[in-house]
Amino acid sequence: MLRSFQNPLIFAAIDQILVDVPNASPPDDVAPLIKSASRLLGAIDAEDDLLYGAAKDIAPDVTTYYFAALSLQWYSAAVDFVEKKQKPGVRKKFAQLPITLHAIVNCLIDDKARSLTVSALNRLTSDLPARSHFDLLKKPFGRSGTLHAFPLLLGDNGLWNVSVREELITGGRIGKDLGKIWEEFYAKSFSDSDWTVLGEGVRLKEKGEVITDVDLLLLREDLLLVVQIKALTGSGATQYDHWKNRKIIEWGCEQARIATEHLRRNPHTITSIASKSVTERIKHIEPVVFTNGTLFDGWTHRGVTVAGNTVRNSLTEGSSIDYTDSKTDKVIDTHIIVDKNELTTEKILWLLRNPVELQAVADEELRFSSIKIGNRVFNVPDLELSEKAMTFREIDRFAIPRST
Repeated sequence: MLRSFQNPLIFAAIDQILVDVPNASPPDDVAPLIKSASRLLGAIDAEDDLLYGAAKDIAPDVTTYYFAALSLQWYSAAVDFVEKKQKPGVRKKFAQLPITLHAIVNCLIDDKARSLTVSALNRLTSDLPARSHFDLLKKPFGRSGTLHAFPLLLGDNGLWNVSVREELITGGRIGKDLGKIWEEFYAKSFSDSDWTVLGEGVRLKEKGEVITDVDLLLLREDLLLVVQIKALTGSGATQYDHWKNRKIIEWGCEQARIATEHLRRNPHTITSIASKSVTERIKHIEPVVFTNGTLFDGWTHRGVTVAGNTVRNSLTEGSSIDYTDSKTDKVIDTHIIVDKNELTTEKILWLLRNPVELQAVADEELRFSSIKIGNRVFNVPDLELSEKAMTFREIDRFAIPRST
């Protein structure tokens, strides 16, 4: 749906730019602009989909926020693209050229959609002076009155959809539903794979009192994962956000640790949830906290691993890296990091200790090209794929040591 707005918005932006800069020449070919603008849609991931699901009856409002955020990015990209096509004398007129907001709103036909977009644009742009530079990082577009906006910090910081999430989640009903949506997502993801979901929302008791609860108990062969799921809100850009998210993660780790120790001491609890034969199969009980963010990937707290959606995907579907040609976007090589058909308990435990993202570069060899400029020689590092990828045991040498 969002993709259908891309080209009309870009062409509307170009038309408005040519009005604001009368001597500017229209670009002959906008294909490169459209191609680069399309990449912004690639930032949309499972978290955005789940946020849309949590919105339920107000889903159209959510779509409007994503449209507004993308429109600011697309318009800013159009200004930069058209400027580069002009003669030097005309380029000077592009300095501080504003984003004309009514050009964005007029791309919509429905009056209600226009009204929602105006509100979204207002909330996704920064009031100046901003309270802190963190606010500018989260909302890299300033607002000038009600008619114009302008990019700050070059506009595109790669976090455009994060600013949307924060605005939609903060202080609203969506934030309350998001945690439950993530729990359902993880349960469905694992149950649709080779894992067995032994329990959801399990309360563990000792001497008649609840000591903690477990979001998911996941079984694969002889391995039982004791899972806590913590859906984080905010980008973590501010010290407060980071502190708050860290406290949430630490509490999840503590819950998972307590639950794991209880199950190790009391295997009959597993029997009451599943069966005696299942209990006898289990040789390893491992705590883990799954989260929707990436900031804590690979982190451990009190011996409990914290993992994001990338690790979840690796454990259920496997993972690979596509290497593409920067000019044609064609895939020139694919490196399989985790083959789901080759997952063993040993490798799963290793994956929980070592973020998949680190493995993405672990099979590259570092070489240098020497460049001589005058009497000086500069050794510039080159990254070249080795012919034989390392095994996960070999890569383990590069792992970050576990902390407690």
